[in-house]
Amino acid sequence: MTHNYKSKLREKIAAFLDLKLKQGFIYKNQSILLNELDGYLALNHPTATTITRDWALEWIAPRREAEKPGTTNKRITILRELGKFISLTEPTCYVIENNVNVRVTQPLCRIITPKEMRLLLECIPEINPQLPSPQVFQSAFRLALMLMYLTGMRSGEIRNLKRSDVLLEEKALKIRESKGHVDRKVALSEELFASVKKYLDETKDLRGDNLFTSDGKSPLTAKRFRLLLTRLWTISGLEEPAPRMADFRHSFITLRLLQWHKQGADISLKAQFLQAFVGHNRLEDTLYYFRLVPEVLSAYGGVKHER
Repeated sequence: MTHNYKSKLREKIAAFLDLKLKQGFIYKNQSILLNELDGYLALNHPTATTITRDWALEWIAPRREAEKPGTTNKRITILRELGKFISLTEPTCYVIENNVNVRVTQPLCRIITPKEMRLLLECIPEINPQLPSPQVFQSAFRLALMLMYLTGMRSGEIRNLKRSDVLLEEKALKIRESKGHVDRKVALSEELFASVKKYLDETKDLRGDNLFTSDGKSPLTAKRFRLLLTRLWTISGLEEPAPRMADFRHSFITLRLLQWHKQGADISLKAQFLQAFVGHNRLEDTLYYFRLVPEVLSAYGGVKHER
């Protein structure tokens, strides 16, 4: 059986999976986790040739506070089984203990600079999606990234946009059932609105009401969106690892706060405006971003941002 693993642990992962399949295990969901593990290693620990305790605990840790224990336990189980398999020939390979204690990891926010953003957009034509309409894909991906970076919209909000959500007369986008189940409108700059209008004209012959698709028909999924971003980041040659989708939103909010600070604006008033614009339920959620960048935090150390 052929595999497309990329990490230096690829041969051991492939041998482990082949053994399980030969033993009659279905291993469908486990195969997905092994693919995720291989991608994680290739991106974050490219020199790892065996399982170590440090990166093992990092990978199995819950990705968010609301993650169900069963989801975490699935990662623990598959990595423990892989560790047992490798330890048969490598006694130093780490095998996860039965009473392992894991905790939620809080990923660091990455601020994407305007220079990095321009480079990403320039590199989009280098992605070969192998689709019937690559131009449509490139236009959709470009505009989706621009909307995240220039409006702070959540990736899910962008993927769920319909063509009917583009309010041409108001030069705005309607966000339906956002986080907290509240609708809102996002005003667009003249330049960004022109990009949206151009995209609508270029894709007017597409079927369906989805604004963004990966192949001209199917909705752009979260998984495909993340994979495309990771590939684009690698092509651009920017420093790894690639940012998360949420980092585009974080960059928008943080850079706006920093810009207003440099302009000497009343930050208390601006933060309230920003809260409504990005769809935060509480002002504290907006002020929280002060702590993500050192210069912002030092400038506004007196602003309360409990969380």
